[in-house]
Amino acid sequence: MGAALCGLGALGVSSDTAPPGEPAPDPVRMRAFFDRGSGIEGAGALAAGLTAADPACVAARVISTSWLEDGKWVERWLAALAPFPIGRRFLVEPVQDLMEASPDSGAPASRDLSRLRLRICPSRAFGTGEHPTTRLCLIEMEGLELAGRSFLDAGTGSGILAIVAGLLGAAPVIGFDNDPEAIDVARANAALNPGAGAITFITGEPASIEPAAHEVIAANLNGTILERVIPDLIRLLAPSGHLILSGLLESEGELVAALVESRALRRVRLRTLEGWSSAHFERRGA
Repeated sequence: MGAALCGLGALGVSSDTAPPGEPAPDPVRMRAFFDRGSGIEGAGALAAGLTAADPACVAARVISTSWLEDGKWVERWLAALAPFPIGRRFLVEPVQDLMEASPDSGAPASRDLSRLRLRICPSRAFGTGEHPTTRLCLIEMEGLELAGRSFLDAGTGSGILAIVAGLLGAAPVIGFDNDPEAIDVARANAALNPGAGAITFITGEPASIEPAAHEVIAANLNGTILERVIPDLIRLLAPSGHLILSGLLESEGELVAALVESRALRRVRLRTLEGWSSAHFERRGA
């Protein structure tokens, strides 16, 4: 249903999460945020839009709708998040104020010592990793041996994938984004996670990145952008390197996978989660 909400123009979507070791809530409650100009003017319009976007959503019930005053409401809501698990090995601890935070401030430290602490400050543009597309990337990253391997995070946003790669031992780690604000946020988030080691963040497009043999590249972007930058990402990939693509709607997964395979990369797997897809490829040794 998250993908259907985004398809209707939602600016952000969240769902209930369960504490580590506990089953997911049933039913799952979801929250979606729309601009006033989106055409979603009430519960009836939202319910009708969901059913039209995805017939499987016919069982969904809209509990309530309300309008919020503009301002930093997204930041305030995200900053109130409690620590939550992500992937198999991490627990995200949201930090309330990036500018005032230090590696030892923010949300109460987790008592779950079996998971690595990952500290991220949410903002309107850059979340904390709760979106299914980020979780799909982490599933693939955790399945690889990253220690000592070079890692490139394309479209780094909050820097979360680069930080996770560093925490898993990847080196060197580079993240790039065409948004200078994203680079500032990513650098500040990396400073909250000193265990990730030195990470280089740079502003730029894939085509502007200097050629290098990156052993693992992850790109959590939307399908349209991915189709455009795939040739450049492949250019930056090392022989026998791994390419992880996410941010795809479930309906886009096979199309993008076929496009990458046509460029002589081998598909490792295509995963789906809550209406979204990720695709993992390996370059044949050269």
